[in-house]
Amino acid sequence: MNEGKIEQSGTPEEVYERPATQFVYGFLGDVNLFHGRIDRGRVSIGENELDAPEWAHARDQAGVAYVRTYDVELGTTPSGPSSLEAVICHVRAFGPVVRVELDLVEGGKMIEAHVPRSRFDSLTLAKGQKLYVSPTNVRVFAQPS
Repeated sequence: MNEGKIEQSGTPEEVYERPATQFVYGFLGDVNLFHGRIDRGRVSIGENELDAPEWAHARDQAGVAYVRTYDVELGTTPSGPSSLEAVICHVRAFGPVVRVELDLVEGGKMIEAHVPRSRFDSLTLAKGQKLYVSPTNVRVFAQPS
């Protein structure tokens, strides 16, 4: 429900795994938002591009890519055209997960990644370090013109 209107109905798993609207996506957990342009099945975010096959028909349309915090891969080298350069601003461990706050080099946008402690330790990450983030499981929504 959003302001008295039904946004989506279904099982909890259906709603969480396939949110129908931006409201539902954001309501059900922490997300990172990447604003860009959708064109022929790709969304451009600065100089980088992410796949958006459900938008193959779109032509130069404003859009927002939603990525949950645990769907952000971290690496010391780029893993492909969707990798975005970032700098670690803050690190906080809680249990088996480490919350990493990052400042994207291009655009100055803050994003957050939740990574397993074992992955964090294997990368030997530290505040101030440059690295690459690669969003996975991206869901793109068109924006009104």
